[in-house]
Amino acid sequence: MGNLLRDPVYSEVLDLSGLELQKLPSLIKYYQNLKSLTLNLNNIRDLPRVLFKKGTLECLNWGRNGVTKLPKNLFKIAGLKALNMGNNKIASIPAAISKLDKLENLILCGNQLSTLPREFSQLKNLIELDLYRNSFEEFPECVCELKNLQALKIGGNWLKKLPKSFNKLISLKSLSLTCNDFHEFPSLALLEVTTLVELQITSNSIAKIPDSCGLLVNLRTLDLRTNLIQEISPKLSQLKALVRLDLQRNQLSDLPVELGALQITELNLSDNLFTQFPKAVAQMKCLQKLHLARNKIADLDLDDFTYLQSLFELDLSHNRIKILTPQFLKGATGLKKISISHNQLTQIPDGIENLQRLMILNAPNNQISFVSEKISTLNYFIEVDLSFNKLETFPQGLTHIFGLMKINLNNNSIAEIGCSMSDLKKLNYLNLSFNEFEIFPKEIFSIPKLTTLLIGGCKLRRIPSGVSNLMFLNELNACSNRIYEISEALGYMRSLTNLNLSDNNLTKLPISLPKLNNTLRIPSLILDFSFNKISQLGEKWINFTNLKELDLSHNKFEEFQKEIFNSFINIKTLKLSNNKFKNVDLTGLKQSKSLQYLTLEGTTLNQDFEKLLKKIEKHEKVRAVNVNSLINPNYVEDKEIDKSTFEKVINSSSVREGLEEVQAIAKENETNEGNKKNKNKNNFSKLEEILSNENLDTSLCRPIIFQKENSKFYVGYSETQGRRPTMEDSIDIKLNFGNHVDWNFFAVYDGHGGRDAAHYIGNNLSKKFLKKLQKLHEKNKKIFLDDKAMFNLYFDTFNEINEELNSKKENSGATGVVVNILGNNIYCGNLGDSRGVLCRSGKAIRMTVDHKPCLTKERKRIRGVGGVVTEDLRINSGLGVSRSFGDLPFQPYVTHFPYVTKLDLTEEDRYLILACDGIWDVISDQEAVDLVLKIKNPIQAAITLRNFALLSSSSDNISVIVVDLKPEITKKELQSQQEKIKIQIEKDLEYVKKQAKIDVWVKKELEKKKNPNQGSNSRRRGGPLQKLERPILMNLEIEKEEKEEKEEKGGKGEKEEKGGKEGKGEKEEKEETGGKGEKEEKEEKEEMEEKEEMGGKEEQEEQEEQEEKGGKEEQEEQEEQEEQQKQEEKGENEEKEKKKENDHKDNSSESSNSSNSSNSSESSANESSEKKKEKKENGKGGKEEKKEKEEKKEKEEKEKKKEKKEKEEKEEKEKKKENEDKDNSSKSSKSSRSSNSSSSSSSSNSSDDEKN
Repeated sequence: MGNLLRDPVYSEVLDLSGLELQKLPSLIKYYQNLKSLTLNLNNIRDLPRVLFKKGTLECLNWGRNGVTKLPKNLFKIAGLKALNMGNNKIASIPAAISKLDKLENLILCGNQLSTLPREFSQLKNLIELDLYRNSFEEFPECVCELKNLQALKIGGNWLKKLPKSFNKLISLKSLSLTCNDFHEFPSLALLEVTTLVELQITSNSIAKIPDSCGLLVNLRTLDLRTNLIQEISPKLSQLKALVRLDLQRNQLSDLPVELGALQITELNLSDNLFTQFPKAVAQMKCLQKLHLARNKIADLDLDDFTYLQSLFELDLSHNRIKILTPQFLKGATGLKKISISHNQLTQIPDGIENLQRLMILNAPNNQISFVSEKISTLNYFIEVDLSFNKLETFPQGLTHIFGLMKINLNNNSIAEIGCSMSDLKKLNYLNLSFNEFEIFPKEIFSIPKLTTLLIGGCKLRRIPSGVSNLMFLNELNACSNRIYEISEALGYMRSLTNLNLSDNNLTKLPISLPKLNNTLRIPSLILDFSFNKISQLGEKWINFTNLKELDLSHNKFEEFQKEIFNSFINIKTLKLSNNKFKNVDLTGLKQSKSLQYLTLEGTTLNQDFEKLLKKIEKHEKVRAVNVNSLINPNYVEDKEIDKSTFEKVINSSSVREGLEEVQAIAKENETNEGNKKNKNKNNFSKLEEILSNENLDTSLCRPIIFQKENSKFYVGYSETQGRRPTMEDSIDIKLNFGNHVDWNFFAVYDGHGGRDAAHYIGNNLSKKFLKKLQKLHEKNKKIFLDDKAMFNLYFDTFNEINEELNSKKENSGATGVVVNILGNNIYCGNLGDSRGVLCRSGKAIRMTVDHKPCLTKERKRIRGVGGVVTEDLRINSGLGVSRSFGDLPFQPYVTHFPYVTKLDLTEEDRYLILACDGIWDVISDQEAVDLVLKIKNPIQAAITLRNFALLSSSSDNISVIVVDLKPEITKKELQSQQEKIKIQIEKDLEYVKKQAKIDVWVKKELEKKKNPNQGSNSRRRGGPLQKLERPILMNLEIEKEEKEEKEEKGGKGEKEEKGGKEGKGEKEEKEETGGKGEKEEKEEKEEMEEKEEMGGKEEQEEQEEQEEKGGKEEQEEQEEQEEQQKQEEKGENEEKEKKKENDHKDNSSESSNSSNSSNSSESSANESSEKKKEKKENGKGGKEEKKEKEEKKEKEEKEKKKEKKEKEEKEEKEKKKENEDKDNSSKSSKSSRSSNSSSSSSSSNSSDDEKN
């Protein structure tokens, strides 16, 4: 109405569309110079006489007003040049139409016309005529008399042929015959219409293009999409002017070679049966755009692509291509965009550098594991999508492309980036989700203009402080990781507006996070911390005023400061469900006038409040339903899965409808139960005050939940608004439907065109379904009904809901999938593209049908009731589904009759997945089943499916339900899974400790570097190190510390065991021989440790020689060390010889127990290694010990010489004695080991001294 306030004297244009006017306002009479009037989308059925007297009106738009006939006064507007009466209910045109002889443009589409009067032929000035979507079965002959007609649209009718008089249209340039009933190409009627430039005959039943079509010599555009064409005449090559040919959705397997001579610039051959790249296409020198998607092409094996120099856009997606051939890469050098997704490529090979003009490469869903580094030479490259492939390393070539703006590497196996990304000056979008990153890639922090970073579904543990370097980052999504720590730097990011850290291991949030509350810099903020272990918010959250959406569901909150809610003045979505609240004070939310979506499922209130609610729920207008408690055992500390936990939900929309009754009950309760109940009434009044908010979407609010027992299934669900401006989905879950353990109800409703339809269905369909089910149960006295009765129940319930939506004149609509599990039977009904999938033996079984207008049966049904499936596969160019609830403007073309199926549950059935198309647009049925089987927990599976879709660029609302049909099996599997998780957590902790030790070590080294002259010992141990040697020494020291800690813990037990073995008899010896392998393993480990220690010492000594050659003190120390080593070696040799003598003397008594002669050398080595250990433990650096060792070594050397002489004299004579000596040597190895086992104690030293 604001347009009426303009100066009417000078206004020539007036637009009053969409105002729901019943008649024109009286002010219209003041518009003296009005030339154009628009009245579309109103309810005006007639026009005032004043409008016709003016004589100035030239253009009238009167569409979508429900007009049934043209008023007589209309024909008095003699100067009318353009008239739009489209999408009304006009069944006939009066003969008086001929009075509008100045008409040039007439739109009558979307009416109920079947004929035109003869007088219609008198509209000699008519240039454009639109008769699309009427009821013509024969072409109106009067139209053929319009010699000035240039554009005719008569699609969406029932025409089978054109009349012979059609050739009189000598000025016709554009003809649309789409969505008719042509079985043959109408070439004969078009032969003499040589002026025709554009011809559309889509969505018919044409099987062949005849030779005569070649006579349309001026034709530039030929659109034959969605027919049954199997053959094309070579004569089509005579159309020298043809530049655009569309043959999508036909049955072609080849093209005539002659077509290669055409000057076509755009060719669409998608959705056909090609198995090879058409040779005719390779000859089209002028071709610029080529679409060959969804065929069966396996190879690009043409010899020559040199003619395709003009080609700049190529779509080969959904084929079977395994390799990009060199011929292709050398020939198509002009390509700017390639789409080759859903093929079998294994690499982006060398030769890609030939495509110097390439700007966009879309190659997701292949098997690519290699990308040539020569891709870095593509100077115009701006976008690459290599998601859902098999990359294990980040493509290095991508990091050197200066102009690259978008990288998508989602769903690969990349663990690190490994190179600088600072050259990516223009990169603004990076998707690394669902890869193998364990550490946040620091290389990302050098990208200067990054605005969107998606890195969810990895194995990240921390968000480091470097993230604050991303000054322009708007969206950070790191959901579904293992993050337990967030840097405080996150709160200092200047541009962050969307932060998603759901499904992690967070226990607290950064104190600095509320600093994002800057309405000038960040006007609105979206935060998602759901599915974590957070228990409290900081005090600074009190001033968080720029929050738009906040999701804290599925955490461990027990209470909130009510002042926090006071600051949420601009919040639209608040999710607090499934926490451990003892009492929630929502009073502060009454200040938020923008709140639209509030969830509080699983919230426990005090007992008095529960009693009040139990009384309230008895009221007729308050709806109570049973749902699963949805407790995730992974989020419950030290508790097993409790399958008997269920909850009851009171829906706030019903509370709102019966507000007066609720108040009356509250007052009655107050008088009956005294002051305590008065307090409860005040609590409820707070809730009432919040629910009275006009903007609040109460159909989704479930504010009160308390528990109930019994059920057979576990259920998980998840939902998100996603990238849509509003949330239009609805979920309904009812376990123990109607208090029957064997009745269970699940549903997902996906709204479109508004949220009202989906939310009304979500609140009412299950209630109506239950009433009908109970009636049948009472009538038949059977818990389980026959299939026919259940199918009829689905049809009746869906029909009743749809009639109620129509009575409300609801223009929005909703698809839906509804599942009832009655005992061992699953009944599933669906409308539209909401889908239900059953997991049976690990395989996906689809229980629904996607009702799309492209389906042959749906197309015929729609045409049968007067509707049209347009070229974009939508009904009347509007709706993309053929069955749904509501959608009043599209009825009867869109029906509400569901597809219903029944399956019997078997032992192999594990999970049930229900979801809207926001899930199924980006994930297949089997992929969803595989993901759920891997995760097992239904709640975790639901949130992961949601996040998977969100991170895979799903642009729709997302809603999903996962039902575990075998919870007892899952319980066992989850218990074993939890044990693995505990092990993983322990590993994570060890990793953290190791990182901490490394940090300490680095600090020490830095300090030593600053102060190199602190002393000879300190310089010798930790002098300045080279960069390459630091990690080696660092890891060696850390490993030594860890091993020493283990040895200290296990040392005492080993000593006690060894000490106990010395005093035992034959049993003891058997145990010793049985444990021999373990001892040898320990000895090998000790030797390895000594080697590592010696290697580290040698490296240190080399460094000392290079850096401190002139130091006298160091030289003296080195000499002392060398002397000590020599003395130690001598002492060891003397001890060996001495022990051999003692063993030789005891041969006669112990020779029978020896068996292995080959172990003597090993025993000596073991003695030396273990004695070294003794010396370390007892302080081997003392001077007195050195003297004693020297004396021992001298004695042993003398004894060795004597033994050698005796052996030489008795070698030939006493061979038997030599064998006995060998046996004795094996025995000595045993005795030496036993002596070594006791050497760790202080008493062992004294015994050795006595023997010596």
